[in-house]
Parts: sequence; structure tokens; C-alpha cells
Amino acid sequence: VRVQIGNPKLLLSIRDKLLHPDGIAVDEEGYIYVADRNNDVIKKLDHQGNYITIGSKLNKPEGLCVDKQGNIYVGNRNGDELVKYNSNGEEIFRTTRMSFNKATGITVDEIPPAGQTQATGEIWACDRNNDRVLMFKPTGELELVMGMGDLNKPEGICTGKGGNFSYIYVADRNNDRITVFDQSRRKIDEIGVGKLNKPEGVYVDNDGCILVADTNNNRLV
Repeated sequence: VRVQIGNPKLLLSIRDKLLHPDGIAVDEEGYIYVADRNNDVIKKLDHQGNYITIGSKLNKPEGLCVDKQGNIYVGNRNGDELVKYNSNGEEIFRTTRMSFNKATGITVDEIPPAGQTQATGEIWACDRNNDRVLMFKPTGELELVMGMGDLNKPEGICTGKGGNFSYIYVADRNNDRITVFDQSRRKIDEIGVGKLNKPEGVYVDNDGCILVADTNNNRLV
């Protein structure tokens, strides 16, 4: 099965401006953000392919997320840190470099807990070479560590809603699976065991459908 989504006419104008693009995100207004990894910047694109550059002092940015307010979160892989920018591209904070050993996938939990109307805004980031996930407060303070002993080179991460609860889905690369954690940060499921080969990206849509970048099988499932 071969799936082609659209015709990339609008991106042709920047094809020669990117060098190993990695993470990608879209904000509420439809602007596209790309982690331009080997150029060490984030690029924000409009629908005509025009772009501006965001970020300085980045070192191989990989993970990328934009929240509903337009704040930009970057997993600065070789900088071993999480960096947050506001919607104008102004830096808000950087985490301590002692937190990570290769910061990769990143997401913000914007799903309100059961019985509440407002999300906590917790920031979840994959700490790839330490085989764990870190959770930060919206202000950047490290709050907890998750997945020790369960993960092996986590790459991608997202949150998804199931009933009245939110769950955390991790592309558990070297375990060849998607590992799922509940609100109590307990592992509750393993998806794709025996079928996935080095998955690096995961996304859960509003209907609960799980999309996986099954990297070494060269497919999206």
C-alpha cells in the first residue's frame, strides 16, 4: 500500500534551505514548524513557503512541539536540553544540561485531567540515551522521571485521550514497540510488539487512532 498526501508545491521554495529536517509541528493558525537539524535552527513556514528562523545556540534540534498558545518547545538533541520559546520566537527558558543525554521527542499535555476543565501543561521529553522520559512543569523545573527499566532509546512521544483519561505514548525505538503509560505514570500497554522495527515517531489523533513512523520497516502504520 502506498499513501501520498498532497503535492508538496509550497515546500519546493525551501527545499535547498533545509539540512536534515527532523521534527515537525503545526500551530493553531496553520503555520508549519520544522526542526532544521543540521542548520541548528527552527524554521517557521507560512502557506506560501516563506519562512523565518527561530532559535539560537541550538545543537542538532530534533524534537518539536507547539502548544495552543503558540509556544514552541524544542528537544535540543546534542545540546542535551529542552528549550522553550514564545509565539514571537523569544526564548523563555532552557533546562539544565545535566537533565538529558540526547533530548529527542517532546510533547505538551494539553488534555485536562478527569473531572477538570484545564490542562496542567506538563512538558514531556524523551531522554534517549538515559532510556527514560522526563516531565517538566510549564515553567521548566524537572518534576519527575518515568520509564526507567521499561524504555530503550525512546525517540518520539505524544499524549492521547482514552475516555476520561490521558495517556502517554512513547516510540520505544530499540524495544520495537510503542510503550503506553497512564496518568499515574505506570506502564499499562505495549503496542506493536513483533510488528514494529525501530519506531521513531508516534501520534494519537482526536479519535484515538495511533499513527507510528515504523522507521526500519519504511512505513507509516
